[in-house]
Amino acid sequence: MQPLDSALDRFATVTGRSVLYNSDLVAGRTASPVHGRYASLDALRYLLEGTGLTVEEARTGQVTALVLKLADEESLAAAARLQAGMNDFGDGLRQGIWEAICADARTAGDDYRALMRLAVDATGRVRDVRLLDSTGNAERDEAITEVVGRLRTDLPPPGMPQPLAVLIRPGQPGEPACRSPRERP
Repeated sequence: MQPLDSALDRFATVTGRSVLYNSDLVAGRTASPVHGRYASLDALRYLLEGTGLTVEEARTGQVTALVLKLADEESLAAAARLQAGMNDFGDGLRQGIWEAICADARTAGDDYRALMRLAVDATGRVRDVRLLDSTGNAERDEAITEVVGRLRTDLPPPGMPQPLAVLIRPGQPGEPACRSPRERP
């Protein structure tokens, strides 16, 4: 995460589209991280999630400007509900991934990191699993894709952006550890 004004400068550099705003409006606000490829307006909306701001397209002839403004109370409440739903969903998805990874001897090791991209369909089925980088072991890479691809989870909240990026780092501080078969109940 980074200060919103810095993120807006980066947005303008990457997309070639400037955003008009009062500096007092963005002061002290933090941008939400944006990962993946999106249309510029969608990327900006994701960047603004949780800031209490929204973007409006103002058109004059053939010129379109992106203008930041305070979100109304209803929009703020809806955004807060979506964010809470996404957090709950993400926690459940990560738990399911860990359980699946730890249940398979091919993926239960603790000496790798795996960054994957995936989507969850309207039935809760994980699909389109793709490792974004190798774990260093081709057999394990294939096993992770297979194991996670069989996963079913809760339904994603309506409006949740996809695909999702998930990083697992077995054995690293702050991450769950897979128990050996002797430790399992």
